[in-house]
Amino acid sequence: MPEHDVVIIGAGQGGIASALALKDRGVAALVVDEADQVASRWQGRYDCLRLNSSRPTSHLPGRPYPKGTPMFPTRDQVVEHIKGHARDAGLELLLGTRVERLSRGNGGWTVETHKGEIDARQVVLATGYENVALVPEWDGREGFAGELIHSAEYRNADRFRSRRVLVVGPGCSGMEIATTSRGAERRRSGSRCERRRRSSLARAPAACRASGSAQRCCTSRPGSGTRSPASEAARISVT
Repeated sequence: MPEHDVVIIGAGQGGIASALALKDRGVAALVVDEADQVASRWQGRYDCLRLNSSRPTSHLPGRPYPKGTPMFPTRDQVVEHIKGHARDAGLELLLGTRVERLSRGNGGWTVETHKGEIDARQVVLATGYENVALVPEWDGREGFAGELIHSAEYRNADRFRSRRVLVVGPGCSGMEIATTSRGAERRRSGSRCERRRRSSLARAPAACRASGSAQRCCTSRPGSGTRSPASEAARISVT
């Protein structure tokens, strides 16, 4: 393959941000990723995810989120933000290509992939550090009769209805998953929750409505509905 000034390994938020910043300065970069689409990790996150950093501090360089985006964007809004700007900027992408080795050579770098070698003067590593889910080797884990999953496998609370759930880890993901799981136990009627949500949004101040916090309060407010007997047990590990 021909030599490139810069090769960026990883087509997530960091990789696309790097490519855009370089393009704005007149430097072309090739973005390589083993996934077949941009922002693939973000697309695999759970449905209710919202950024825990604000919209003004979380956009791609020089490219703010569109007007009307809530203060804490949703997963889908983040995905569209990354994919849309990568598309609009015409970034050079080499997707579905796994990088297997990186070595020095000829005054630059050789990026070895399963499709062949790429020569580059500079390389940016933007692969992130959350590619492999970690579930601790707890004592008694093998004897647990319920379901044990990592937060990377979690999508929404539907599969946990009428089940007892233990979420391990009080970080952002853990608390968000615990809230939605609790809401699934209590929401016996979608229409009733929808009415409550509309009522909460109507009473909420404009800033609260814009951020979507009124809706989150709806799904986790104490005393909304009754608890059903636990028929199964599930455990979610969040690390």
